[in-house]
Amino acid sequence: MKRLLALVLFIVAPVAAQSEPPFRVDASFDVVWAYPGQAVSYTVTAYSDTEREVGFNLPTFEGFWQAGGRGFSGSATIEGKQYNTSIYQVTLYPHSIGRLEVPAARVDFAETVFSEGASRLSASTSIDVLELPAAPADFSGLVGAVGAQFSAEPAVVSIGEPIQVTLRLQGAANLAQLPPVDVQVPDGWRLYHEPQTAESVFDGNALTQTRVIRWRAVADRAGRASLGVLPITFFTLANGYQTLEIPLIDFEVLPGANGELSREEITRVAPSLLQTAGSQLGAGSVPGLVWGVAPILAVAVFAGREASRRWQQFQAAARKRNALRRATSRLRMVARSNGDLADIETAILNYFSDHKWDRRAFTEAGELLGLVEDARYAPNGALQAESLAKRAAELLRRIESAGRNA
Repeated sequence: MKRLLALVLFIVAPVAAQSEPPFRVDASFDVVWAYPGQAVSYTVTAYSDTEREVGFNLPTFEGFWQAGGRGFSGSATIEGKQYNTSIYQVTLYPHSIGRLEVPAARVDFAETVFSEGASRLSASTSIDVLELPAAPADFSGLVGAVGAQFSAEPAVVSIGEPIQVTLRLQGAANLAQLPPVDVQVPDGWRLYHEPQTAESVFDGNALTQTRVIRWRAVADRAGRASLGVLPITFFTLANGYQTLEIPLIDFEVLPGANGELSREEITRVAPSLLQTAGSQLGAGSVPGLVWGVAPILAVAVFAGREASRRWQQFQAAARKRNALRRATSRLRMVARSNGDLADIETAILNYFSDHKWDRRAFTEAGELLGLVEDARYAPNGALQAESLAKRAAELLRRIESAGRNA
């Protein structure tokens, strides 16, 4: 009898040793129903009898927008048996109404020194997505609490100086799906969009999203002004529809260096720079004592004035002859080194000043100056320096040629 029992144990023991180790995979949502845009958690839990590497193969999430995910490990007891657990959790935002089915998730359990690996499938799961209550006309589509920080600096600028404007939105809502947000700027201002940033971070069990929207505003009118963003209406499970009011930011825009009150006045070339400012001294400008007591001084004054006039004419003629050379030399330096856009503007204005021409009579020059100024305040505008410098040089050469043939 003992020999028979030993034989049975000899046969059964290897079979038990080679039996497949226990594995289990569960998948579920944290809620049974949700609204479109509401954050829900989909969790896959892999159970194994020992610590081992685990690979998750998540299903496709049709009808959802997928945000961040995270993995962690732990332990659990099921029916008196201890398991090691590997858990992967992903945050989803449903965007379709009705029942959304999620196929099975597959988990690959790696083999260990003492046991074989295996692959297991979870059961499929589903969630019911209900239609939101009747929404106000200005509903942003955000579901979940949202906070905002609106900033702009500096608070005091001069005409033509840029202001960095930032809107930082943070919360558990679907901020990545927020429609475009625009800053409300005063009339006569320019607004340039800058690159946005977005990130998702788990705060405990909740996924917190942050979206940072940036602009560059340029003040083109002197005086007091305000910048603002329209209110954002969102929906929460606890309080229904709510409106986030974002306070305005006030600014003081100082006049230009010469008292100009608008961009147009600053960019306009003053006629006094384009016309010869000849000396207009009259007889009354010379003391009567000089004319009456020392006539010879009058002759000397007249001779000096004449010499000064001729010298000014000589200098003006020299500037006119060399205007194109000086301008194109400056523009070549900008093009070669991708230099300062302000040098392009200076080269153009100096060229017309040397010729005593009114730049406003040349429409194409005005348009080019406008492009240069816009590039100075636009994101990555410096990258346009080379092309704008070449375009300016070509324009001045054409104007010079037309002037010679006139």
